[in-house]
Amino acid sequence: PTSTEYNDTTLHPVIYFIHGESYDAGSGNAYDATVLAAVGNVVVITINYRLGILGFLTLENSAARGNNGILDLLAGLDWVNKNIRNFGGDPNNVCLFGHRYGAALVNLLIMSPVLKSRNLFRNAIMQSGSALASWGLSHYPIFYAHQLLNRFNC
Repeated sequence: PTSTEYNDTTLHPVIYFIHGESYDAGSGNAYDATVLAAVGNVVVITINYRLGILGFLTLENSAARGNNGILDLLAGLDWVNKNIRNFGGDPNNVCLFGHRYGAALVNLLIMSPVLKSRNLFRNAIMQSGSALASWGLSHYPIFYAHQLLNRFNC
């Protein structure tokens, strides 16, 4: 729905969908959430976040702290918390939903100490993935970052 004033009795649960083709490519725009929204009587949010080196490059120092993609997801959750009521969504009934790499990101958000006290979501669905999968985390992030920097003579 477009932005409209709703009262608290008409608020619907919110699904915050995190796409998960990979940490390098993909888009929330590729998913048509109209069927899920209609059948589930929910408000569905699909989000885009930085991918590849812009989203996850780390040197574990102030020059490149890493996890910008996760910071984008947190910013999206903040937006939902502040604005979803204007679209008929209940900010107190948000479910994170991720598929494959998106599920791994949901897993990381569940464990995040940053989110523990903020009450930005109530439930989570991790479909076909988790941060514990062999591909869920980079095992040598600094090594790969230095390889990239050396490749471009940085």
